Amino acid sequence: MALHHELLPEFVAAIRIHPEIYDNQRSKKAEKAWEVIADLFEITVSDAKRQWYEIVRIHRNMYIDLPDDAFKVLAPKEDPRWNIATRQTALTLAHFLQSDLKFLFKYESFV
Repeated sequence: MALHHELLPEFVAAIRIHPEIYDNQRSKKAEKAWEVIADLFEITVSDAKRQWYEIVRIHRNMYIDLPDDAFKVLAPKEDPRWNIATRQTALTLAHFLQSDLKFLFKYESFV
């Protein structure tokens, strides 16, 4: 289940305050944080992770010219047939989410 687009900034803010999710993605603390976020948005942990990886994928597409190593987190590869749609979504959402997602860069020099 995807979140309503108006909830995306709140979802990103909830993730941002849990660096264990994007710094150490496989820890027990990260799993607990996922449970908290899923409860907050009344979705499953699996749906929260899917939503997160979609946002990460969109963020990556906002900066298509940067190397992968500029980012803290990369989403699993998607079916190539979706690449154009993801790129268009990234361009559309950039105005709303670009500054909120700056914490996903490894270094401030990429911003």
